[in-house]
Amino acid sequence: MQKEQIASAFADGVRTKWASSIHIIRKPVYKGVEEWLLKGNYNWIACTPKLITLGHSIRHTDFTEALASEISRFSCAAYESLMDAEPSTELPKSLGWQCIRHYYAAFYIAHALLRITGSSLTYISGSTASTMSKVAGQYLGVAPHIASGLYLLKRGDIDQDTVTLQQLSTGGGSHQDMWRTFLQLLVNIEAAIVGALGQIPSAMKAIEISGKLRKTLCKHGNNDGGWTSTVRNAINYRQDYGVWYPYTKKTAYYQQASKRLSRWRPTDPNGFDIEPSGGELEGLADVCSVLSQLLITSLKDISARAPDSRTCFVDRGALKFLRQSSIKF
Repeated sequence: MQKEQIASAFADGVRTKWASSIHIIRKPVYKGVEEWLLKGNYNWIACTPKLITLGHSIRHTDFTEALASEISRFSCAAYESLMDAEPSTELPKSLGWQCIRHYYAAFYIAHALLRITGSSLTYISGSTASTMSKVAGQYLGVAPHIASGLYLLKRGDIDQDTVTLQQLSTGGGSHQDMWRTFLQLLVNIEAAIVGALGQIPSAMKAIEISGKLRKTLCKHGNNDGGWTSTVRNAINYRQDYGVWYPYTKKTAYYQQASKRLSRWRPTDPNGFDIEPSGGELEGLADVCSVLSQLLITSLKDISARAPDSRTCFVDRGALKFLRQSSIKF
């Protein structure tokens, strides 16, 4: 099956989950979600220790603009990481930093896709939490104690005129929390593809790829989706898998890994392949390449449906960066 047909099926599914009015955003007012929380136009509805509900009409694009800024930031960081991860011709077996960059690119892409579909995992700092507590007290009568930590922000499931903040952790940015949340997004996208297209071949192929992606993220008992994080840690902290000198594997091992690591490029015909063969390096490469294809597919779809693609935020950000870097898409 042609790669373009699979990409189109993914685009149709993801589009049903888009953040409200994401395709009409041009130059976002807010630099990110935390700035929107400090300066945005919303009112306080309820605040419990783990869940905050804000009133924010779906007719307003402020929250979506904050998401758009973060989509651009994460997308550009992902593609810059991948461009900087090309295997060295001088040290072709030295793949340690390349693999680490591929992990972070995958991590950034997952964050971008969450935001495209209306959700943001945002770390709320202590100073922001303190300011929000004071403002909430003016609305609610009693100032709540809002803790710093990682929050999941999204439009209300029932009332789309609200934005909810669910606290996930009290530490810094949690990779485990992000991958767990992203796993559920993949399940939702699979259902959306069937809902939009039925069981046509391209839809079923896209769902098959998404299923393989989820299975890979959960390898070796990592049911929260954090398998790639364990690979990153093994490479970074234990210098595992023979990717640092002295190189302990045969030449073919490095050649195969390098080949798989290059599939992230948007025009690679094998970009959606997730192969059962190979070890941790190949699995990490496959996850990154599939996520890269999903991201470019979604960014191009947003641009194509913008009132003026020349001024759409994705054309001002990630797509502009790819063009300037001579990366075809």
